[in-house]
Amino acid sequence: MKTDKKDFYYALINITQYLPPLLFASFVARYGDRTRNIKFSLIIINTLCLVGAVLYTIPNPLYFSVIGQFLSGFLYVQRPLMIGEIARSYPNNELKTKYSFFTGCFGVGCTLGPCVAFLFLNTDFYLFNLRITYGNIAGVIRTIQIFISIILVVVFVHDLSKEYDYKEETQDLNKIESINKIESKDQHILIKFIKEKDLLFLLFLAFFTNSVDTAFFVLYPVFIVEVLHLSTYIMNLCYILPSIVYPILSCIMNKNQQNGKVYYLAIIAWGLLILIGILEISINQIYPAWSNVVLLFTLTFVTQIFGYLCLVFILVTLSNLVQSKHQSLVDSIRCKSRCLGAVTGALVGAYGAHSKNLMGCALILISIIILVVTILRKKHLETPRIIL
Repeated sequence: MKTDKKDFYYALINITQYLPPLLFASFVARYGDRTRNIKFSLIIINTLCLVGAVLYTIPNPLYFSVIGQFLSGFLYVQRPLMIGEIARSYPNNELKTKYSFFTGCFGVGCTLGPCVAFLFLNTDFYLFNLRITYGNIAGVIRTIQIFISIILVVVFVHDLSKEYDYKEETQDLNKIESINKIESKDQHILIKFIKEKDLLFLLFLAFFTNSVDTAFFVLYPVFIVEVLHLSTYIMNLCYILPSIVYPILSCIMNKNQQNGKVYYLAIIAWGLLILIGILEISINQIYPAWSNVVLLFTLTFVTQIFGYLCLVFILVTLSNLVQSKHQSLVDSIRCKSRCLGAVTGALVGAYGAHSKNLMGCALILISIIILVVTILRKKHLETPRIIL
């Protein structure tokens, strides 16, 4: 990248990927809820992402990279469609296993995806007169992945809920009728959303958990190399090894298909976050030096487990609180909260490497408050009922 404003363009390129979900996720989700044309929506979204991946591969002019990253951000827009379709296609007692598998696949992709580029450190060749190096090989890999995704969508995806909406058929009709009467008075679902304490609480959890995940993702390279003075090899292991957490947890979840215990996942998660705060304070405070490496790997594993358990809890509980016709729309609001959390986490992580004690204390304090609220709302969160 040949420019005098590298930092500006780097920040701009990273931030633009969060604009599509913030701007368009609710519109696309509303379309999916009303028409159930999930296959058509996924094809259009992935085609936009494919164009974005191609543009991102072209380094000059610079605005190609910005536009490419913006279009690639539509990948986040399709998630509410998927979440809503899963909720409408399976009975409530199977949602935990389906969401845990979905979360596991997403987590493995997010963890291993950035590491694929390390296999092409010495890449230097020409593709249609375009020079491909380590700097833009990620765009080529992304283009191939998205092209394969489009083929898989065309061949395997069907609009299941358009043919039979399992959730709608099994809902309490009397309860739904009373909710719809209230909605007609309020005129808009967002007004009703804001009035519900549990929905707002889950929204805050989505924001906060993704803030924590993103902050650590941004913080690790700086903290490992500049503070602990460890090698980039250790840094790469911190990204790769925790990915084994997702398939293991998915297998554990699949053994128990009941949703009744999903509430306790949240209790465990906030306990783990308290542990994360303690570990963060402890790193670089004890000797010998190898103990810091042990603490670092423990921190990465615990962080991955925390994010996994929280996401499964939020997805399952949220789907049980919302009726079928609002599933994707409500999840799009959750997606917006996660994107805002990612932006916040990126800002905190960028400046948090040298103030880890403050971050650790803040995590412990906030975790205790959330844990108390979760316990106080046990009746409503352990056995959620449709409220929207």
